[in-house]
Amino acid sequence: MERDLAGYRSPYRDPFTYRSLDTTGRREFVRAMAEASEGDPFEDAVDRDVDREFQELIDYAGRRFDPSWWKLASVGRDDVGVVLPQVFADRDNEGTLFYVGVRPAFRGRGYGRALHAAGLQFLERRGVTRYVGSTDERNAPMIAVCRTNGCVRTGTQLFLDAGSAEGTR
Repeated sequence: MERDLAGYRSPYRDPFTYRSLDTTGRREFVRAMAEASEGDPFEDAVDRDVDREFQELIDYAGRRFDPSWWKLASVGRDDVGVVLPQVFADRDNEGTLFYVGVRPAFRGRGYGRALHAAGLQFLERRGVTRYVGSTDERNAPMIAVCRTNGCVRTGTQLFLDAGSAEGTR
């Protein structure tokens, strides 16, 4: 999915207050991210190590990692979801949203599209002119959010799973 971000402004009233990773701390942020990922249609791992997954995102961000950019979104006293805007390490004008997630209790209320749009606007305000994102093809709600927010599918990326080494020689 891609979108031009030059001059982008979210078309939604932003219902959220935000706290960044650097103010919430890692433990609270990872907890919120794990809750937001519950029930994802493509998440089939039973024994996930969310802290390891989170560290992999930080490592992938590389020198461009800035904890003040990754946001926990709340409505009132309720933590609703997370958005992780990120400039690519090797491209100043291109960025992505490493993750956008809404806790299951808050889904179906338009928060996903508003949070995604807020992430796009955040990137634009930091000089990013092109958004390049992705989602699993089984994640119909996120595909709908991307399309609603003007993102266009530009290709398909395949990941092969060699399966378990157990039982093979």
